[in-house]
Amino acid sequence: MSAHIRYAYLKGHTWLFRRNYPVDVALALGARALKQSLKTSDRNTARVRAAEVNARFETLVEQVRSQAEEALSAPESTAEAPDWVDQPESSLVRLRATLEDSGCNLERSEFARPTAPVKVPVRDLSRAYLNKRSNELRPSGFKSVRYSVGLFASRYGDQSVCSLTRVEGREFLSA
Repeated sequence: MSAHIRYAYLKGHTWLFRRNYPVDVALALGARALKQSLKTSDRNTARVRAAEVNARFETLVEQVRSQAEEALSAPESTAEAPDWVDQPESSLVRLRATLEDSGCNLERSEFARPTAPVKVPVRDLSRAYLNKRSNELRPSGFKSVRYSVGLFASRYGDQSVCSLTRVEGREFLSA
């Protein structure tokens, strides 16, 4: 008798079952695979339990697909729209009140309009980086970082960070 059990494998001293869901079922379930311990180290017991889990897997896949098919084939009721479509403001007020009662944080975030990127010179960023790293490194480590960042800032300090390319990086590393 071979030790191979379909969709099961031995990890340490325990047999585990793993089988990937089909893509459509995985989207509905929110999981990519069924993973389960067979809770045995015996090959024959694992074979029986793997067959049981595999049968449950097949029924679950069929059930999800049939429910999805029913939901997609159900006729939409266009005669009467839901209440929240007609009165979105009152529905929104009720939703906020419900969320406040549940203790949810309802701080409104401010959405900033996109702006053009600011061209920051290398010199300013090098100062900010050194200030941040000064407390994180030991003095000898900070000294070498300060030296290399200082060299980079002295060579490319006037350029903006966005304008640097790989050519400048190679040139600096070769120097």
